[in-house]
Amino acid sequence: MLAVILGTGPSLTPDQLEHVKQAQAAGKCKVFGMNNTWMDAKLDVFLACNPEYYSHFWDKGLKDYPCEKWTWDKSTATKYDITHIHGKWGDGFSKTHLHYGHSSGFQAPGLAYYMGFRKLILLGYDMGYAPDYNGKTRQIGSKPRHYFGEYPSQLQHWPSVKVKDGVFTELIEQFEKVKEINTDLEIVNCTPGSYMTCFPMMDIKEAL
Repeated sequence: MLAVILGTGPSLTPDQLEHVKQAQAAGKCKVFGMNNTWMDAKLDVFLACNPEYYSHFWDKGLKDYPCEKWTWDKSTATKYDITHIHGKWGDGFSKTHLHYGHSSGFQAPGLAYYMGFRKLILLGYDMGYAPDYNGKTRQIGSKPRHYFGEYPSQLQHWPSVKVKDGVFTELIEQFEKVKEINTDLEIVNCTPGSYMTCFPMMDIKEAL
């Protein structure tokens, strides 16, 4: 079965989500999502990289959202009675644990791989901000960073070293290692205009 991984890039649209929803209802895929995607999609599995995300949104609807919820953070798993997965630093995806990868965007497909999925569709993986984004000065730039706008101020992140001219260079390099290491895994990127070109690109309707 396919696993559709929903990122939060600005290219994600309601039309794309509707195609995913229809495929999900037909039993063609399981849907993994991160961060605010639970507010706009029907997820089977949810993961947030940062424990602070659970703290902020747990009583704002996330607690009652009906899907599996996972975290690498033991204290967060215990506090909210959600599923814990051991995490550590490493290249590629693992069948026995989660690799951190600095982001939910890396951890969510890694979790799908851990759960046995071997064909992944990435959606909302723009892998970049505006060219005039500046993490050091907290300058968003000339276009939104996420399809929904911005996170609450206490949850905002301002990467600088890992972003060059708006492009997520380090995260893209991590996915290039996934392609090299996890040869049993097929990834299709269905994100229009994505900066990550190491995987085949396809329209979401065709991929599903």
